[in-house]
Amino acid sequence: MPQKEGLQTAIDFTKYLLTLAGGAIAFGIQPSFFGSSAWLKGMALVALVSLIVSIIAGLMVYSRGCILLSEGKYKLDDDRIRFWGLMNLATFVFSFFLLAVSVAVKIIEV
Repeated sequence: MPQKEGLQTAIDFTKYLLTLAGGAIAFGIQPSFFGSSAWLKGMALVALVSLIVSIIAGLMVYSRGCILLSEGKYKLDDDRIRFWGLMNLATFVFSFFLLAVSVAVKIIEV
């Protein structure tokens, strides 16, 4: 039974990352945020592309996890779960870091 709970927890964590990534996209596309600064526009664009990759990877993890649950296979070491999960996490962390730096630059510029 712990394997099933582990897979379910991984799916839940992926759902949280998808929700946060969606919120970060909504924050990053606001014209009032990046204004007319080319530096901020570039950082926001890279962050948005990274968030899109994170969401795609998260959807892959979510769909594969649901398939594994429905088949009764509770393997967290499934190649598709591991690869896409790491991709989801890495791109999310990278993009969130870029958005945080963008906010810091915006605060310093003002």
